[in-house]
Amino acid sequence: MAKASSLSDFNTLVERMLQSDSFTTSVERFVKDVTQVSTATSVGFFVLYPEIHLVSFRGEKPHGKLAEEIRKAPENRVIQGAEAAFSFSSDETPFGVLELLWDINPPREELDIVETLCSQAALTLETVKKYEELKLALEREVNQRKTLEGTLQEGEEKYKNVIERANDGIAIIQDAVIKYINPRLTEISGYTADEVVGTPFTGYVHPDELARIADLYKRRITGEDVRPKYETVIKRRDGSPLHVEVNAGVTTYAGAPADLVIVRDITERKKMEEALSKSEEKYKNLLEFAPDAIITLDLKGVITSCNTATFAISGYSKEEIVGNHISKLNLLQMRDIPTYVKLFISIVRGKVPEVPEINWIHKDGTLHMAEVRARLIKEGNKSVGVLVITRDITERKKAEEMLKLSEEKYRTLIENLNVGVYRVTPGEEGQFIDVNQAFVNMLDYDKKEDILKLKVADIYVNPKDRKKSNDKISAKGSVKDMELHLKKKDGTPIIISDTATAVYDTDGTLLYFDGVLEDITERKRAEGQIRESLREKEVLLQELHHRVKNNMQIISSLLNLQAGYIGDDHLLEVFKESQNRIKSMALVHERLYESKDMARIDFKAYVQSLTNSLFQSYSAGDITLKTDVKDISLTIDNAIPCGLIINELVSNSLKHAFPDKKGEITIALHPLEGNKVELIVSDNGCGMPDIDFRSTKSLGLCLVAILAEDQLKGKITLDRTRGIAFHITFQAK
Repeated sequence: MAKASSLSDFNTLVERMLQSDSFTTSVERFVKDVTQVSTATSVGFFVLYPEIHLVSFRGEKPHGKLAEEIRKAPENRVIQGAEAAFSFSSDETPFGVLELLWDINPPREELDIVETLCSQAALTLETVKKYEELKLALEREVNQRKTLEGTLQEGEEKYKNVIERANDGIAIIQDAVIKYINPRLTEISGYTADEVVGTPFTGYVHPDELARIADLYKRRITGEDVRPKYETVIKRRDGSPLHVEVNAGVTTYAGAPADLVIVRDITERKKMEEALSKSEEKYKNLLEFAPDAIITLDLKGVITSCNTATFAISGYSKEEIVGNHISKLNLLQMRDIPTYVKLFISIVRGKVPEVPEINWIHKDGTLHMAEVRARLIKEGNKSVGVLVITRDITERKKAEEMLKLSEEKYRTLIENLNVGVYRVTPGEEGQFIDVNQAFVNMLDYDKKEDILKLKVADIYVNPKDRKKSNDKISAKGSVKDMELHLKKKDGTPIIISDTATAVYDTDGTLLYFDGVLEDITERKRAEGQIRESLREKEVLLQELHHRVKNNMQIISSLLNLQAGYIGDDHLLEVFKESQNRIKSMALVHERLYESKDMARIDFKAYVQSLTNSLFQSYSAGDITLKTDVKDISLTIDNAIPCGLIINELVSNSLKHAFPDKKGEITIALHPLEGNKVELIVSDNGCGMPDIDFRSTKSLGLCLVAILAEDQLKGKITLDRTRGIAFHITFQAK
């Protein structure tokens, strides 16, 4: 025989056999007959492949025929029984199953036959042992079943008394001592019969109930006529209280009077009663504190009850309302009473008419409006009254009227605006919900209805732009001055400024967009013209600065040429100073020419260029420059005076402050509060005489004072603490 290709293949085959209906049926049959099988016998189910060939039995045979030959084989002293158990299929391949019986402990030489059969069937002896364990387990189950059946039979014979099967706990009390309790009582109390029987019953009664229960027992045993049924509380074994209903009566037990007590666990019922009580209290409070007036009437129209809100809404007291017929109250206007009586009769007859909003009169004489709902009150199928709920809607009606007026006012305002107002649905195409007349006029349509028929995308020059604007409003929630390119009815393009808001409901669902459109076509055209004009002026201004700078450079060059013909050192120095002053002014125009802003220059870069030129001009040696100039832009009106001041003071320091050509010059420029600026030029040199720098004969220092005070309209101070430090503060332009 060909064996299984692998252990996993074989295990899969066995699993499928065990899951087959045929195997289940065979096992059930075997279980029924298990008592007839000797405990010295083993049983096994063997899977046979279609091409099986046993060593002792040649040829291919159906597994039924094979079983018969195994039983009749003369050399077989081990196999006691062989039957064709059942067939099953796996992956469309048919398999037969043999059921074999053999001695559980055969001699070694006879065991070879079993092992041969096992190997031919692709089963190991270990697998056979597992089936042997199954058989033994089945035998134990049968034996246990027999034992249980015997026990039940004894129980039925011994406990035939209905007391043992009662759903209620039952106890017999004699001489205040418990003589018997049934299983149900042990279950609900948590005690065993052995713990309870022979003990006083008072030990199991809740302390709060002990005196009352002991008195009832005493009176009942002595023959007094006491009520047999009552509720009480007993103690469970775990100490928890247990609500019970007791039905007790005197009986005879062992020839003497005794108290037969039936105990019913009413814990769930008490919980339900408590829940019902809480529910009734809850709904009573809801009715009592409800803001609406709630009244009940009998079928004749007499008011039987009302809540607190009724008094507040009507102005009448409970005594004035309850017990009176609805038509007798002064709440209703006389002309309306017949209508309300008809409505009441209709409700009583089982109809549910639409109750209109009614007018009613407060006790103080003021007229109010109310919304009324009415329904029949039924007990089972019987109508017993009418429930009427009345809500004062006077304020709501006033608010609705005001809202109506406000909406009308708003509508008039919107229609008279000279900007387009719209409401549209969201989406790539969008649908118009409403527009004002200005919107209609803006697009040159004849009437509003013509636009309401359009998709929003239809008025875009490029309909795809509608999706962009829709997505932007949806994402941000609102947009302001968003530029759109729309078209009029005749296709003429216009430029629109759109300010829109997304509107959501309380659940966060996007409902629609509200927006305002302004035609900015002419404004955009004017802005273009202005930009073009400004560009032309910027070109002219750049050219002007460029020419001024060139002219100043020519003047500087002329002075430089003229200086070549001067032999007097003093005059030569004067020419040099004038040349530096011209360079400082030319540098301003050069910076303005190179700047993107034609009105202001970057003063930090300007200072760096100016001081580099001065240091080169005066051969500074080991003199160093320190700058602390913040990022400040100055106008030409501030830049030229500041540049000249720096030129004079730095030149003065380079010439006079450092005889040994060693030291430091510092230039600082930083903003102050109130749009003011402070310029500081200092050095750590030898200082200057204690004289008023304004009255000195030096042209440079006089020029500094004039520029600071007259040109910049600022203040100038001199600090001689360490070297010199000029502080100039002025208002920036």
